[in-house]
Amino acid sequence: MKRPASFFNFAIFKSDLKRFWWVSALYSILIFVSCLLPFYITYQGYVVGKALPAERTYLNSNILNYSIFPYFLLAIIAVGTAVLLFSYLNSKSAVAQIHSVPVKRETLFITHTVFGLLTLIVPVLINAVILLLMRTNPSISQVVSVAHIVQWAHTQMSYAVIGFSFAVFIGMFTANSVAHIIFTYIFALLPLAFELAIRGLMNLHLHGYYFYGAGISATTDFLYFGIDKLCTVTYPLIYLAYSIIFLVLSLFVYKLRDLENTAEVIAFPKLKPVFVYGVSLCMGVMGYFYLVAIADITSMFLILPFGILGLIIANMVAKKAFTLKGSIKPAVALLISALAFVLLFEADITGFEKRVPKSTDIESVSVTRRSIEMLTQVRSINGAQKIEKGEYIPNLYDSEDIENVIKFHSFKTQDKKESKDKIDPIYITYNLKNGKKMVRQYSVNLRTEQDLLKPIIETDEYKRHILPVISGETENVETVNISDARFRDYRKYFAEKQEDKEVINRICEALKKDIENAKYDEFAYGESTLTTIEIEELIPWYYEGTDILVPSEERYGGYTEYYSYSVRPSYENTIAVLYELGLYDAIPAVESYNKASIRVNDFTKNADTKVMVTKEVDKEENADLIIDNPDEILMLYKYVTETTPNRYDAHRDENGYGAFDITFSGPNVNSFSTSRTTHDESLPEMLKELLIK
Repeated sequence: MKRPASFFNFAIFKSDLKRFWWVSALYSILIFVSCLLPFYITYQGYVVGKALPAERTYLNSNILNYSIFPYFLLAIIAVGTAVLLFSYLNSKSAVAQIHSVPVKRETLFITHTVFGLLTLIVPVLINAVILLLMRTNPSISQVVSVAHIVQWAHTQMSYAVIGFSFAVFIGMFTANSVAHIIFTYIFALLPLAFELAIRGLMNLHLHGYYFYGAGISATTDFLYFGIDKLCTVTYPLIYLAYSIIFLVLSLFVYKLRDLENTAEVIAFPKLKPVFVYGVSLCMGVMGYFYLVAIADITSMFLILPFGILGLIIANMVAKKAFTLKGSIKPAVALLISALAFVLLFEADITGFEKRVPKSTDIESVSVTRRSIEMLTQVRSINGAQKIEKGEYIPNLYDSEDIENVIKFHSFKTQDKKESKDKIDPIYITYNLKNGKKMVRQYSVNLRTEQDLLKPIIETDEYKRHILPVISGETENVETVNISDARFRDYRKYFAEKQEDKEVINRICEALKKDIENAKYDEFAYGESTLTTIEIEELIPWYYEGTDILVPSEERYGGYTEYYSYSVRPSYENTIAVLYELGLYDAIPAVESYNKASIRVNDFTKNADTKVMVTKEVDKEENADLIIDNPDEILMLYKYVTETTPNRYDAHRDENGYGAFDITFSGPNVNSFSTSRTTHDESLPEMLKELLIK
């Protein structure tokens, strides 16, 4: 009677154990020395009850701080174990010897795989038991819990299993140990590199593309799981499923493999042209980004120089000879890829750049100076989402506002010319009725594109986005600091929530009224004035995911944010409150200043359009112009205190800069300075005659 087939062979397992027992022993020692020992030395002497108590989550535990090296160590040990166990496939004599015994390939594969998994898992379990024994010390038990140890062990094992399984899978396609190691690491990072390369190409060629629109990497949601995700139930099971798939596919490829193809970089001859093409394309794309970085050229055909070089090298490696034979097909594929990139990114055959949604398809739209991802930051706390309140997101629902955004967006689809004066980013985020989002990013000139931006930026929603005080909410305000360059005491007024709540409410309410009435020119450019109000807020955390424990609110209650507001000449309500508080009593009278010094900025002097200096330069004060006439000083004082500065164009004028500093000084007062520009609409005639050609 025929005996049933066995999928496990104890003799082969014992042979593996005899040859490679040291891997497991070394791994156990390295974990203990790099993690457990320093952890124990640090905390074994803590006085019970006075040390920090054990955190409720592993991600905030003390043991995690000592576990980083073992996690990285796994990347070496897991791959190395797979290479050692299947290295016999790379030697003709070893293959002939092992496959001469009456054991099926399935049995060989499964036995080696079981040994490899145990080699990686047993050291983790041994050290987990040691950690449990350490808890007999009361000092250790108060800083690390049993739950922490369990999570420490299963995250280590999750990475070990997925790393080993993937390395085995890659090893089935090569018959060279060095190539096995290199290919494993390359293919492990290839999905991330591929995604970032595509997004980088889109960022260079597609006008309006937002590089971080899907986060740093969308592949992290499906392939690369951090420790925070592995502390949950779902993601370790996903990694387990991936591991099973890799091992099943590995067995399938192993059975198809021609065992006579040893010492080959690619074990399957039919895959060699694919290997050559893949290497050439990867080198071509990397070379493209290198050439773009050093030369002002972005043609997609720049893929070809380095791509051809990669093709030649890969073909010689695959053939193990200095030859170009067999490189025609990969070369044609590389050329077709370059043409495809041209069509996708330069010709934009997908219509990405011109795509503007219909108003009937839009639920709401946001126009912001920073991306939505930056405004709402999320941190995962053991699976629960810890979210910063962040800045207010100005969602526009009114049909007229949506039409204004569409009009601006349509203009930007045609305005592809990049220039030095377009340095302010604008993000458009459409929330579509079908549940999807559409994001575009453009560089704008807030002054030259004012007609299109004004109806958007003057909305209350946008004002609240950049000037949060307009919300009227003061419960989170901790302090208010009012300063003015003219104050004798720079920090003249400092209000605290506990003692000056009424004053804080009055200042915030006055600012709110003035900002609501402010026009585009008064707040769009973000230029500072002499008087500024700094509001400190304590922003609370809030959580999503109540089924998982999160750190205590007492220790992680929130974070501090500071908002600075410039008091414009038109802010009548705010100025009135400041007068009522007596703050402006600290400002010296204009008669106290007997000198006004004007210094032209260095970049202005180096510009093509030179600034004229018609009076004698004061070398000692490093000034280009000294004014001591009382009437002229009064005129300049009114100019800097009663008009809004416009330094915006001064830093963007391609024909020459016009920025300068004015410093007022006197015998019994502190001097103060302010920056202005010859582009100011309110620039006095006297300065026009003196400073502009």
